[in-house]
Amino acid sequence: MTETKQPDLSRPWHSAGMARVRISIVFEAGARIGPGKAALLESIRDTGSISAAARDMGMSYKRAWMLLDSINQAFTEPVVTVAPGDREHIPRRPL
Repeated sequence: MTETKQPDLSRPWHSAGMARVRISIVFEAGARIGPGKAALLESIRDTGSISAAARDMGMSYKRAWMLLDSINQAFTEPVVTVAPGDREHIPRRPL
Protein backbone atom coordinates (compact mmCIF):
# COMPACT_ATOMS: atom_id res chain seq x y z
CA MET A 1 0.00 0.00 0.00
CA THR A 2 1.37 3.44 -0.95
CA GLU A 3 0.89 6.26 1.52
CA THR A 4 -0.15 9.62 0.07
CA LYS A 5 1.61 12.62 1.56
CA GLN A 6 -0.86 15.04 3.12
CA PRO A 7 -0.22 18.79 2.75
CA ASP A 8 0.94 20.69 5.83
CA LEU A 9 -2.15 22.78 6.54
CA SER A 10 -0.36 24.76 9.24
CA ARG A 11 1.63 26.39 6.42
CA PRO A 12 -0.90 26.90 3.61
CA TRP A 13 1.54 28.93 1.51
CA HIS A 14 3.56 25.74 1.01
CA SER A 15 0.74 23.91 -0.73
CA ALA A 16 1.73 22.02 -3.84
CA GLY A 17 1.51 24.07 -7.00
CA MET A 18 1.03 27.36 -5.16
CA ALA A 19 3.29 30.28 -6.03
CA ARG A 20 5.36 31.84 -3.24
CA VAL A 21 6.84 35.28 -2.85
CA ARG A 22 10.09 35.88 -0.98
CA ILE A 23 11.10 39.42 -0.25
CA SER A 24 14.66 40.45 0.50
CA ILE A 25 16.07 43.88 1.16
CA VAL A 26 19.28 44.40 -0.79
CA PHE A 27 21.43 47.33 0.31
CA GLU A 28 23.59 49.33 -2.06
CA ALA A 29 26.74 47.79 -0.56
CA GLY A 30 25.37 44.32 -1.38
CA ALA A 31 24.19 43.30 2.09
CA ARG A 32 20.95 41.35 2.03
CA ILE A 33 18.26 40.81 4.66
CA GLY A 34 15.61 38.23 3.86
CA PRO A 35 13.08 36.09 5.70
CA GLY A 36 15.69 34.03 7.57
CA LYS A 37 17.48 36.99 9.11
CA ALA A 38 14.13 38.64 9.89
CA ALA A 39 13.04 35.45 11.67
CA LEU A 40 16.29 35.46 13.68
CA LEU A 41 15.66 39.05 14.79
CA GLU A 42 12.11 38.18 15.79
CA SER A 43 13.30 35.15 17.73
CA ILE A 44 15.94 37.22 19.55
CA ARG A 45 13.24 39.76 20.40
CA ASP A 46 10.89 37.04 21.66
CA THR A 47 13.45 35.06 23.67
CA GLY A 48 15.71 37.91 24.78
CA SER A 49 18.67 35.67 24.03
CA ILE A 50 20.80 34.97 20.99
CA SER A 51 21.55 31.42 22.09
CA ALA A 52 17.86 30.67 22.81
CA ALA A 53 16.90 32.13 19.44
CA ALA A 54 19.53 29.98 17.72
CA ARG A 55 18.27 26.85 19.50
CA ASP A 56 14.65 27.65 18.60
CA MET A 57 15.65 28.02 14.96
CA GLY A 58 17.81 24.88 14.90
CA MET A 59 21.07 26.69 14.16
CA SER A 60 24.36 26.96 15.98
CA TYR A 61 25.14 29.90 18.22
CA LYS A 62 28.07 30.74 15.92
CA ARG A 63 25.79 30.83 12.86
CA ALA A 64 23.34 33.12 14.68
CA TRP A 65 26.23 35.43 15.63
CA MET A 66 27.49 35.53 12.04
CA LEU A 67 24.02 36.40 10.73
CA LEU A 68 23.53 39.03 13.43
CA ASP A 69 26.91 40.56 12.64
CA SER A 70 26.01 40.80 8.94
CA ILE A 71 22.72 42.49 9.86
CA ASN A 72 24.47 44.98 12.14
CA GLN A 73 27.03 45.78 9.44
CA ALA A 74 24.27 46.54 6.93
CA PHE A 75 23.14 49.54 8.99
CA THR A 76 24.98 52.65 10.17
CA GLU A 77 24.03 51.82 13.78
CA PRO A 78 23.75 48.32 15.25
CA VAL A 79 20.28 46.80 15.04
CA VAL A 80 21.03 44.78 18.19
CA THR A 81 23.62 45.59 20.80
CA VAL A 82 24.66 42.99 23.32
CA ALA A 83 25.99 42.82 26.83
CA PRO A 84 27.72 39.83 28.37
CA GLY A 85 25.29 37.84 30.47
CA ASP A 86 26.08 35.08 32.92
CA ARG A 87 26.58 32.53 30.16
CA GLU A 88 25.42 34.27 27.01
CA HIS A 89 24.93 37.60 25.35
CA ILE A 90 21.61 39.31 25.86
CA PRO A 91 20.35 42.03 23.52
CA ARG A 92 20.34 45.44 25.23
CA ARG A 93 18.20 47.31 22.78
CA PRO A 94 14.73 46.10 21.78
CA LEU A 95 14.32 45.27 18.11
